[in-house]
Formats: sequence, C-alpha cells, structure tokens
Amino acid sequence: MRTPNFRKYANGMLNLSDTPAAVSIARENKARGYWGKPKTDEHVRAIALRHIRQQHGVTSNEVDVLGPHELQFGTYRGQTFRWILENCLGYAGWLVMKMEMEAESSKEQSKDNKEHTINKQKIRKYMVHFPEGREAVKIKRETHSSLKQAPSPQSSSVGKSLELKSLVLSSHLTPHALQHRARRLLSPKKVQPTIPTGMTDNALLHVHHVLEMEKSLYSAGPPTATMAARPTTATMTTRIPTATMTAGPPTATMTAGPPTATMTAGPPTATMTAGPPT
Repeated sequence: MRTPNFRKYANGMLNLSDTPAAVSIARENKARGYWGKPKTDEHVRAIALRHIRQQHGVTSNEVDVLGPHELQFGTYRGQTFRWILENCLGYAGWLVMKMEMEAESSKEQSKDNKEHTINKQKIRKYMVHFPEGREAVKIKRETHSSLKQAPSPQSSSVGKSLELKSLVLSSHLTPHALQHRARRLLSPKKVQPTIPTGMTDNALLHVHHVLEMEKSLYSAGPPTATMAARPTTATMTTRIPTATMTAGPPTATMTAGPPTATMTAGPPTATMTAGPPT
C-alpha cells in the first residue's frame, strides 16, 4: 500500500498549511471557476485504475485505488486524493470535519448532487484510513469546539466573532498560525496620533521657533522695553560713539551709547535719522 507523504514539523506535529503548489492550483481554479459538471464515479475510478496500471501498481488494494481518484469539486478540483493529503492536509481535514458535522446535525442538509456526494464519501474514506488523516480531522474539530465554547461576544465585537468563525472554519492554517491570526483579529487596534499633513517643514520649523520664543519670554520675566516699527518705513544709520533715532507723531526716541541703551516706540510709523558720518 502506498502511503501519502504527510508533511510534519521538526517537533513531529502535522503541517496543515498549503504548499506553494497548492496555492498555485487554488489560484488557477479560482480564475476559471470552481464549479462545473463533475465526472461520474465510474469515469473517475477508470482513470485511477489506468494510472495504477501505468505505474505497475496493485489494483487489488482499495486504498491504493482511492489514492489516484480525482476530486470533483471545490478549490482543488482535478487533483488526486493523495496529492491533496500531501499538499493541503488542512483543507482535507476541514472538508471531512464539515461532512461529519452535516451528518451529525439534523438541521444541516447537504446540497451536493449524486456525483459530488460519492466523491466526498470516498475522499473521507481515504482520509480516515491513515492515522495522520484522522489527526488532522481531530485538530479541526478541537479548534471548532473551542470556538463554540468561548463566551458570547458583546454587540460591539459581533463582527469580529463572525470573522473569526469564518477564519477557523475555512482556513487551512496550522493551529499555531491560526492562533496568531486570531490574536491579531481580537486585539484592539492601536490609535495613532493625528499629524497635520498640510504643514511643510518650514511651517513646522516656524512653529517650533515660536514656541521656543514664547518659552524664553516667559522664563525671562516681564519685558522692560517694547518697540513697534514698520520695516518698509524705517532706515537706520550709525554714528560713533552715539546714535539718535526720532519718529514722527506719535514720536519715538531711541538713544544708544555705551554702556546702556533705552528704546521707546509708538505706532503707526517710525523713521530713523542719524548725523554724519553716513
């Protein structure tokens, strides 16, 4: 009897994830559509027997005959049962778990046609024949049961709960990867501070300078001199050692010379004059 090559991690745990080949097949089937007229069971079996004879295999073992059977529905339609157990064991475990739940529940009725039903029954028979296949189904059942036994979510988290159920029931991930995604789904989102996006670097630098200026003014105590002037109406010349500045009404006078300087100013305009030299 030919046993599928079940993938396992270094610790011996089954690898239920999809291989790159499985991901590629799923993408191709999605592009052309999952559903189509299935082959009859007689046709599928004939193809499997012909394949075994070409490989010089034994046709008397029913499990060996089921291995080359082609799946007639779903994501991996057209792939053999053995290929599915080797490349997407998580999908096979989820599929068999769902079939068993439908059989156990009187409320859930299968909508499959005859050929799909027979094909599903055969892949289940092939799956549970191997200890690794039964273990994969058990893992999916335990994951599903733990979800059903969880406390009822509050109304604000109903959407997350439904999304989590969908993740568990339809995912082919390993329990570790599934737990990681579930934790990310249920964790509260981090709130990032709002940063003005319309401000340029120069504008931000200006704000920084203004804040620093206000900080220095408050820390220096009350001001001792004020000056208001229009840059467009003021000129300044110097004279050594003293300088005098006068302004029209209202007037402002500023005298400067070592060692002190006093400056007064009043709006609206100011002009500055100084004697020679110029």
